Amino acid sequence: MPLPPIWMLASSSYGARAAATLGVGLAFARYLNPRHAAQITRAYREEFTPSAGSAGPRVILAVSVICADSAARAGELVMSGALGLLRMRQGRPAPLPTPEEALAHRYTDDEQDQVRRYLRAQVTGEPDEVCAQLRALAGECAADELMVMTTIHDHGERLRSYELLARTWARVGAPVG
Repeated sequence: MPLPPIWMLASSSYGARAAATLGVGLAFARYLNPRHAAQITRAYREEFTPSAGSAGPRVILAVSVICADSAARAGELVMSGALGLLRMRQGRPAPLPTPEEALAHRYTDDEQDQVRRYLRAQVTGEPDEVCAQLRALAGECAADELMVMTTIHDHGERLRSYELLARTWARVGAPVG
């Protein structure tokens, strides 16, 4: 029985180079490193060495997405993850705060800077806008697949985000790769 394909999760050029050298698939964590995703995935493809497990490079682009009925609501929902990440970095991990708690938080200048960087890594908005952003990112990174994760405080709203994305993705026929 053949083994399943091996993938390396990476968020840097180092990890991508390792995946290329080993001849395994690359799952690139764009949600951690959005700024150089296209460069890193391109270099992975160029440096890929075929292996017994994989004849050619394959890229999964892992993206953090929040899709809502309105861009404003998506903007509120994303703040839960931002404040949750700040607390974790401060050594105070806790359940994800509500959007209301996150919006009411008084952010220091340093925290505001961290939030700006966090938001840069997120794909948020209304369904058509989110799908367009995802298509563009997949194209820039020559991704074979997208892996979507959604960090929302409320399970019902998280499920709604996935439903909106899936319905719109199916409607617009948004192939990856």
